[in-house]
Amino acid sequence: LFVNYSQGFRVPTVSEIAPFSGAIATGLNPEQSDSYEIGTRLRYQDIAQFKTSWFLIDVEDEITFDSTTRTAIAPFGQNVNIGKTRRYGIETRLDLNPIEEIDLYGSYTWTRAYVAETNPSGSLADGRELGQVPENRFTFGTYVRPLTRFGEVYEDFKIGLNGVFTSRQHPSGYESNSQALLNATGGAGHVIKSFKVWNFITTYAWREKEIYFKINNLFDEKYYNRAVNATSFGTAIYPAGNFTFVNPGPPRE
Repeated sequence: LFVNYSQGFRVPTVSEIAPFSGAIATGLNPEQSDSYEIGTRLRYQDIAQFKTSWFLIDVEDEITFDSTTRTAIAPFGQNVNIGKTRRYGIETRLDLNPIEEIDLYGSYTWTRAYVAETNPSGSLADGRELGQVPENRFTFGTYVRPLTRFGEVYEDFKIGLNGVFTSRQHPSGYESNSQALLNATGGAGHVIKSFKVWNFITTYAWREKEIYFKINNLFDEKYYNRAVNATSFGTAIYPAGNFTFVNPGPPRE
């Protein structure tokens, strides 16, 4: 049985101080967090390890994009601090080594994330879900060492496959977007669809030297991993109106 408690402190990044909307947000406060976790770890010889835990994370002054705080120099909106947010959920992981040549692992995380308390001057509603936080996330991976029994020279030749499944999630700034903007960009609010990405690698290491061949996004999944709802005031690319701007995920490489 284990219990963890930690505190976090994060200063705003350059991209948060100077976001795509063009307004320099010099008044942002650093984020502060308190994290709690309780769980259990089990081990069976060197064959299997299992961990499961429940976690709670309270964040004060979380930074998010607010499309409703528009000014002459920030016509799209700007980054703001939310009063308090909360994330809680469960996390599990299983590691298996059934035989010397094979390592397997898998994990699952379920997360509920929402606005716990708004600033008095804010436009948010308590209980609003946070954007860019998927509710479900799975990972799976395996490494095979087919030549390990032939001696030390060959034991670090490995073939690996790993994958990540990310469930649907709300766009960035969902917790601070106006309902009118959400309606204009997809009914009850645009949703980033779930996606899965598999990666392949084969590698050989010997005497602190390593050579590898890797394929990212093995099956060329078409997806985007970030989206934000914002208003365009008219450009050569976009006419005036409300749009969902997305960042495509990288193709097979």
